[in-house]
Amino acid sequence: MTWSRVGFSAQIVGILLIALALTRAGFVGRYETWQRSEALRYTPDMENGWNWGSRAAKDGYFDLYGKVVESQKDRQKKAYGLDYVPLRLAVMTLWAKSRLDADPTIAKWQRDYAFNAPLLHFNTAMELLASAGIFAVARQWSRRQDESRQINRRWLRAEWLALAAFALAWLNTASIVSAHCRPTWDVWVLPFFIWAIWSASKNFWLTAGVLLGVGTMLKGQHLAVAPMFILWPLLSLRFGAAARFVLGFGLSIGLIISPWIVGPQLFPILLVVSAGLVPTIVWLVLKRWPIRERSMPARWIRWSTPAFVAIAMAVCVFVLGGLTDWYEIAFVYGASKFKGLEVGGASSLAGILQNRYGWSAESPVETLKLIGIEATISYVLVAIFGICMFASCLAMSRYERARDARFVLAMAVPWIVYFAIFPKMHERYLLWGALSACCAAIIGMGPTLLAIFFSLASTIMSLFQMLSRNRANEFLTEISPTAGMTVHDFIKPTFPDIGWAILLAAAVWAWIAITPALRYRLQPKPKLLAPPPGPAVSSAPADQDATRPREGLSPPDAMI
Repeated sequence: MTWSRVGFSAQIVGILLIALALTRAGFVGRYETWQRSEALRYTPDMENGWNWGSRAAKDGYFDLYGKVVESQKDRQKKAYGLDYVPLRLAVMTLWAKSRLDADPTIAKWQRDYAFNAPLLHFNTAMELLASAGIFAVARQWSRRQDESRQINRRWLRAEWLALAAFALAWLNTASIVSAHCRPTWDVWVLPFFIWAIWSASKNFWLTAGVLLGVGTMLKGQHLAVAPMFILWPLLSLRFGAAARFVLGFGLSIGLIISPWIVGPQLFPILLVVSAGLVPTIVWLVLKRWPIRERSMPARWIRWSTPAFVAIAMAVCVFVLGGLTDWYEIAFVYGASKFKGLEVGGASSLAGILQNRYGWSAESPVETLKLIGIEATISYVLVAIFGICMFASCLAMSRYERARDARFVLAMAVPWIVYFAIFPKMHERYLLWGALSACCAAIIGMGPTLLAIFFSLASTIMSLFQMLSRNRANEFLTEISPTAGMTVHDFIKPTFPDIGWAILLAAAVWAWIAITPALRYRLQPKPKLLAPPPGPAVSSAPADQDATRPREGLSPPDAMI
């Protein structure tokens, strides 16, 4: 056994031991966070989850949407109260059912750990999946860049850097406070997003669509970044990849909502099943009787079957009158019930405009009115977000072509800008940008420090929300009788003006993520010439191989 192999094995053991130690520390820290944050607990989210989950467990999960809509049918202004997407309601229903099965006399939500343990464990599982996804994406792009530059490293550089990204995500204070101190369900977003990024980077676009579709049915905010998975391949002229993503996205959502849009009726069920069988039947027929002696390739079935099923489900909704109460409650009502530019203490551009300058979501933009365009500030903010998303997708497509690890910076731009710019913003939503930014550990210290800043800013906003409403004087009394009030007095003045720092950090992040990609010099692919007879002799130094153009791009470090 050579010394290099011994060193390689020692590194693997070291990475595994450190990963296990970090994981163990994360589990202990999350449990202790719950136990020591009683004075901060923001109970309305937990109580609301229990109320709707227990009602669905008693009245029927599939019937709850219809009953809630029916109770409000005579009111012009709907106030459903329920705004859960189907899988989120399913999680709450399973939690409530597990508690009611253990004690049928339970009438309301309880504060003890044992009562809430199933939901807290689910939060922890989502955080661990997200952190594992951060590790996978960071390792994937670090190795891809090394391979593109033909760097053969004896030590596991990509794995060590990815482990640092994992630690930033798993021990992230914003994530722990959100999932185990407040707690809420925002940590359910990133696992599906980050694994969809990993799948798309491996060219598994159908899988990416399925993952994001399932995530959308768990937390509807996935819809804010879903367009990036279409723009990204389209800007690389990979129309098939975009189509496969849309197919997986639509099919996964269709299967989840099928109990409502298809139901127990015989004809819709037969329609969906028949649609799924049509591609196979056509393939078998053409295989037996080929047209012009050409049969259809078997891979056609793989893409056409889900497409036909998705079309059949759309027919069930728009032609056969499938139930859409779930959509009315989860997406229409959920998106319209909040009227302000910011909600709950979001220190973003929307929060600054609302709390410092008195703007509202419907305030007209006077400069646009002068040129004949009627637009509110909400529309303008959404348009700015759309432009930033387009630029980030263009950067992602170029980084992907160049196999440049700065792809992970562009990947996080939509979530970061979403919080910084978008209207109707909650203070919790910076969490997704903060966690996505943890992949910056493979790039350098500057982006990593920005990622840490986003995490701390998200933590401060969450504490502002909790400390303003609860018993700050009872918080951290084991450290000092006045420690809680000291934290409160420090955090309270940060709203909303810490938003200026967040806006500046978001602008810096977007600049370092996007502008290098826009300066790439695209070159035509060099034509391969036949080698001259005789032995090939190269006059170029051997180390120039690492900077040869790949696939029509200038070298990764060669900028105009």
